Amino acid sequence: SSGSGKTNLLCNIILKYWIHYKNLYIFARSIDQPIYEKLKAVFNNIDKIEAHITDDGIISVDDCEPDSLVIFDDYILDKQDKIKGYFIRSRSKNISCIYIGQNYSLLDLQVIR
Repeated sequence: SSGSGKTNLLCNIILKYWIHYKNLYIFARSIDQPIYEKLKAVFNNIDKIEAHITDDGIISVDDCEPDSLVIFDDYILDKQDKIKGYFIRSRSKNISCIYIGQNYSLLDLQVIR
């Protein structure tokens, strides 16, 4: 739900490096949120981490680099096939996935298990 601290937790995970990653992918519906503007500014000055923050659509898990942190923000109403691929096949590529949404009851059970 709104105001529950999801964005604050996300910032801590990303900026305090709570999950190891060399590549950061954020796929978001509303990329113009202040949090994403802040993250873009931070990662423009960090050479060792490749950051992709976009609202252009989700790339295939096959095109995602190993050792990545992948965040899906507000894709609840979209087709879940590509997202499902990440949650099923990402472990072998050392990809950590986070799904942010307001209402998880609409999600495919294969995504949230």
